[in-house]
Amino acid sequence: MKEIIYLLDLDPKMEKEVYSSIEKISKILKKKGLKLMMSPPKCRSCGFEFYRVKASKCPRCKSQRIQEAIFVIR
Repeated sequence: MKEIIYLLDLDPKMEKEVYSSIEKISKILKKKGLKLMMSPPKCRSCGFEFYRVKASKCPRCKSQRIQEAIFVIR
């Protein structure tokens, strides 16, 4: 998500807006016959996969070393 914010030259405080826009983008892409694929966030310490797009702390090992979600359009 930070990469999207950086590439679009947005204020980092707009993170919530970017998350809500991802859902809208997914619906628009579906209408055009495309898909927004997501690789969920993952804990870099223990490998735990989150089911939400945004994660800050691992519930298993309490680490904050979280790999952000990865988005791909197909």
